[in-house]
Amino acid sequence: METLIEIIELGRLTSIKAATLRKYVAGRRIPFVKVGRLVRFRPSEIEEWIACRAVAEIKGEAGERAEKAKGPSLFL
Repeated sequence: METLIEIIELGRLTSIKAATLRKYVAGRRIPFVKVGRLVRFRPSEIEEWIACRAVAEIKGEAGERAEKAKGPSLFL
């Protein structure tokens, strides 16, 4: 089972303010899980959500630099 994370932790990992994340949850703009009254997030769903919003890479030298700059997952 995947460990769920809280809004504060997600905000820290993504540099998105907790208030903004709460608005996204209220508007159902981000995938989340309700555990009773609590809101939690699955790291794998958040990574996919972020990936779907990535701006397309430009081919050529800049694209090659972007490919090399890709680092590890946010949620190790």
